[in-house]
Amino acid sequence: MFKANLLYSDEEYVYKKPKIIGDNVFDDLKVTKIFEFCAPLNFDSISSKDIKYTIEILKNPCQLKKDILYRQEIFRKFLSKESKESGNLVNNLYNALKEVNVLQKIRETYDFNYGGEHDIEYLKAVNYIFFIKSYKLYVDNIYSAINSSVVKFDEDETPENSGLRNFFSQIELEKNMLDSSEITEPVDKFLSYLKDKKNITGELKTQNGVFTTLNFDTDAKNIKSTYPQKIPLFDLIRNVEDYLGIYRQEYEIKEKGKSFQNDNDELYTPEKYTNFEKHFILQLIYDEETQNETSFAPLIKKIIEIHDNIDITYFLTVFDEIKFYRTICKIINIMSENTENSVCYPDVYEDDILRAKLNFTEVFDPIVAVQKLAEYQEKHNTSNLPDRKISDVIPNDVSFDQKNVFVITGPNNGGKTAFVRAVGISLIFFGAGAPVFSKTASFTVGLNIHSHFTANETHLQESGRLQDEINRLNAIIEKSDNLSFIILNETFAGTNSIKALSLFEDFLREMEKINFMCIYVTHFHNIAFYVEDQQDNPQRLPVYSKCDNLIAYMDDMPNSANAGRTYRILSMKPSDTSYSKDIVTKHNLSWEQLKANLKIAGNR
Repeated sequence: MFKANLLYSDEEYVYKKPKIIGDNVFDDLKVTKIFEFCAPLNFDSISSKDIKYTIEILKNPCQLKKDILYRQEIFRKFLSKESKESGNLVNNLYNALKEVNVLQKIRETYDFNYGGEHDIEYLKAVNYIFFIKSYKLYVDNIYSAINSSVVKFDEDETPENSGLRNFFSQIELEKNMLDSSEITEPVDKFLSYLKDKKNITGELKTQNGVFTTLNFDTDAKNIKSTYPQKIPLFDLIRNVEDYLGIYRQEYEIKEKGKSFQNDNDELYTPEKYTNFEKHFILQLIYDEETQNETSFAPLIKKIIEIHDNIDITYFLTVFDEIKFYRTICKIINIMSENTENSVCYPDVYEDDILRAKLNFTEVFDPIVAVQKLAEYQEKHNTSNLPDRKISDVIPNDVSFDQKNVFVITGPNNGGKTAFVRAVGISLIFFGAGAPVFSKTASFTVGLNIHSHFTANETHLQESGRLQDEINRLNAIIEKSDNLSFIILNETFAGTNSIKALSLFEDFLREMEKINFMCIYVTHFHNIAFYVEDQQDNPQRLPVYSKCDNLIAYMDDMPNSANAGRTYRILSMKPSDTSYSKDIVTKHNLSWEQLKANLKIAGNR
């Protein structure tokens, strides 16, 4: 029986610490925006159902190193140069696997509740033969999709239980089973009895009780009948295999698109299979038994047994899992082929090391990348992607080897939020075993992500808004452990700078107890200055040794009118004059804003 799992390395996997990334994290980081942009591009579009399934996988990060490596191996095969040159293995496999829904429909239409037990078995056997033949064709198509690609499974380099190799081995076993004489011989023998039947005459009782004599010949032109209705059966049947063609019109896997219609242009489907046709097939079988003085019963029992031992439920699961790989592969291909930024497979560490690892070099925000690509399409009025790779998506570095908390300050629109998005989205992709959006990376498996962005409820009083933010942050802390990564964006915005610093210190004390990691984006520069001052203070709280500042760097600093945003996030000392214009503008305190609000006439 076929069994495969493309998400976990073990059939019976167990999470050490089950974790789920919250919906708010995906909303805060705008993760779905990546999928919405990439979905319609090129010929292999991804559907909303594919995206929904993929996001559900992303929300459940792997908790075992071997599961991360298992998925990484699958992605390497799907994204390899050889796979792309041979027709894109993930798409070929997706197209072959999706026919499992057709196969399921075939199976569902083959249960009869007509006649005696003996008749039912005979009718089932005829229909089950088609299911067996369809299933064999289905497995052959999947086998061909993998085998025809240039993907090789080197025993010296590829672990025996890794990704696609394990899946391919399962398919190979299933194919060999279906090709074995134990299955092919009963099917071929049954069909051989009914081939080349000519001039069959029989009295068949119709559904309305009318007796009709049929003179059946292999040449459809010679068919004559007193039956009052035109039956498509007459135009199709020459033997039992032709009879099976009735089902091929809508459900046959390999030759999709063919259809047979009657004079009234009505598609003939298995649901319209009448008692008349049932009688006809039974008559064929009974005549053959009489002429050869034999019984089909033992052969029919064997065919039913073969049918009942085929389990297609695993394919339904595997098809869903391929949706995940195909969707992620599409995004990775678009990023790597249309931007000058790098993607990589992170180094993976177990959580038994001294402290959790979280390091990036040249991490970039895929949201900025898709925005740049969308701007190109809009500017050039095209649905195509640019001929040349875009080069203005700025990457950054960050390492938590020595520090647990980074306070990020700098000008508005200087790249702070894009930076935390870049880190957060790559962590989400890492948890799914996918490539991440950076040149190099190293993480501890089992990292969980939490985000706390400033509340937008402007109707709340400031005190109510602040309390809401504190409550949400406390809820995050309660769910956190030493493998948690928390993104704070403009938290405590509902208060003044003095109170915000006090609340930040309370947060640091909780961090020291739990030892989680955090990036805190804030417009309160006094917090950045305080963190900097504490580095040289011998009386400082121990927790400040785990804190550092990151600054959204501007060229021509500190106060030039031509200062430009570089979107580089650097470890440096904060400046009290660097961003004064941005700060007063953010709070509607510039002279122009005050003049407009107070309707002051005259010049400054």
